[in-house]
Amino acid sequence: MKRKIVLTAVAGLLFAVPTVFAEKSIALNFNGSGVADPKAYIADNGSAYVTVDTFAAYYGAKVEWNPKSNVLKLNGTVVSDTYGAPDAKGGTASIRALTYALGGVSSQVGWDHESRTVNATILPEGTIMVSPVVPQMGEHWANPKDLPLGPIYGVYNGKLVFLEYMPAKDLDKTVHDVPGTLVPTPAKIDHFDIDWNPEGHEGYLVPHYDMHLYYISREEQDKIMPAGMDSMSGHDH
Repeated sequence: MKRKIVLTAVAGLLFAVPTVFAEKSIALNFNGSGVADPKAYIADNGSAYVTVDTFAAYYGAKVEWNPKSNVLKLNGTVVSDTYGAPDAKGGTASIRALTYALGGVSSQVGWDHESRTVNATILPEGTIMVSPVVPQMGEHWANPKDLPLGPIYGVYNGKLVFLEYMPAKDLDKTVHDVPGTLVPTPAKIDHFDIDWNPEGHEGYLVPHYDMHLYYISREEQDKIMPAGMDSMSGHDH
């Protein structure tokens, strides 16, 4: 992670999409994996909806839904109706509302217009954004207590794109019980980069390795850029 690690305020966690669509069906990507739900759609108010049972099953959440009051809860947290009321009859609710109810500030949602895909990522409680978008990588998210070793999560446009660990050279021993992800991650790793930093880098100034497990292709990775920047050649892993 060749950027200074800076704690940033987590804002704009929820995406906005246009209110006029030629088609209303959408694809879903939860924590880096495609999830099938033929009932997922874009509502007239521009909010993306998903079947509550599909969402809850993927994240292992407990659903409580009072059909009379139409109050929906995930793991005991009320799902907001800010983005549109849950539809008890259809069994659907806003993806933004579901994601925030379950993940709070340790979550992100994004919209890929080209593929008409809603991306949602929920990270472990206590995980915060520690750097904005880095070219070819994305945002870096981590729980401060797990740093510097990790895990560090890469997220771009609401999509989980990599998992990172940064073992120091002076570790030089077998280490057990390194923290796992504790959240769903894709079963397939597309490629794995190991970078040696003999002098460290900003935010971690000791000799160490940057180990990135990417869930996306190199081609997709190369398109990751901060807003307003054009694609560039080369990598900065």
